[in-house]
Amino acid sequence: MRLRWRFPAESEAAARAEVDARIAEWWQAFEAKAEEIEALFAQRVKFDLEAWLSPKLRTIHEQLFWEFSRASGRWAFIVTCEERRELQPLVDRVVSLAPKGLFCDVLNARPAELTTFVLRTVESRFQVDATKWTAAVEPVGHGLLGVTWNGATDDDHEAAVWLTKGLLGEHAMADWVGAVVPGGRSLMSKLFGRSSRVGVSDFVDAFGEAKRRQHDARPDGRLLVSSRVAADANWSVATIDPRTRQGGRQLDLHTTRTADLELLSASIGGVPFSSCRFSRFGETVLYVQTDGFSDEGFTSTLAMEEAVDAALGPLGRTIGAGTGARSSYLNLVVGDVDAALERIRHALQQGKLPTRSWIRFFDDTLANEWVGVWPDSPSPE
Repeated sequence: MRLRWRFPAESEAAARAEVDARIAEWWQAFEAKAEEIEALFAQRVKFDLEAWLSPKLRTIHEQLFWEFSRASGRWAFIVTCEERRELQPLVDRVVSLAPKGLFCDVLNARPAELTTFVLRTVESRFQVDATKWTAAVEPVGHGLLGVTWNGATDDDHEAAVWLTKGLLGEHAMADWVGAVVPGGRSLMSKLFGRSSRVGVSDFVDAFGEAKRRQHDARPDGRLLVSSRVAADANWSVATIDPRTRQGGRQLDLHTTRTADLELLSASIGGVPFSSCRFSRFGETVLYVQTDGFSDEGFTSTLAMEEAVDAALGPLGRTIGAGTGARSSYLNLVVGDVDAALERIRHALQQGKLPTRSWIRFFDDTLANEWVGVWPDSPSPE
């Protein structure tokens, strides 16, 4: 069972309680060992921390990993799900239950670290001196950014990825970076014979500026007031062959109408998706999925769209709808997710949607989360 932690349901309460018990047992073991771990770091004792710690953490979930860091001057214990971003709500739960008063901070992802610390880590871990590398940051599609490290060779690819992640932090890396390329010329220089490069010490600022340019290139950085969802928006209709799909959401989708082609491409394209690439104000892109309509309620996606728009008011907007081989879809963007959910559910219940109807999420970190339109809606999987 894929438990929901961000939007928990009573039907999964017993299963969540079992996991919570394993989390509590893990933290009890960690707390009992904390003084010995601190002594290990001070080189007063010796023992195999990896052999002790990893099996115990993975009693919670086998895809959870850990790391200690002292980049900030104080020890930090980091719990991470690496590339399994759908497990982030579980990681957040583990971190939220950490005991107080430990010798270390407890974090839910690797943070961005100081440039000097990251460079020392890269040199010690990969035997690579990256101090003279320069970077170009450029769009690579789907709202993602690519990073090219000039001075790195093909053999330095892992070091280049680690350098990028260390400078940006794990969350920003996963949300924004589509590719890390060592050496050679960047795409911009190949196309136009030039490229803007910065040194390692200026990389974070350059990356932040590239993010701002991505947002500024959209009609409005705030989706809720974007001209693309206004009455005069540039709506587009697209036909999709489900047989060509390689991952992503809405896998049976074949016809869709959208106010934002770039966002649609990113959300169903099988690439990493994060709502933050399309709004700088923390809005979330989500969708309704239903197996059909009834004569007593909504008879089309258009009727569903009009009702949800009216119910949301200033909390959000619909930004597209589509039809698949089995399901119909309605795409939305909302500011306050928790406040919007009840309004959406109420509108959909008024429209007499079938039991097999859900509110789901495009973000990778919410891939396991869903909210049933009805209390007895089954799992969508």
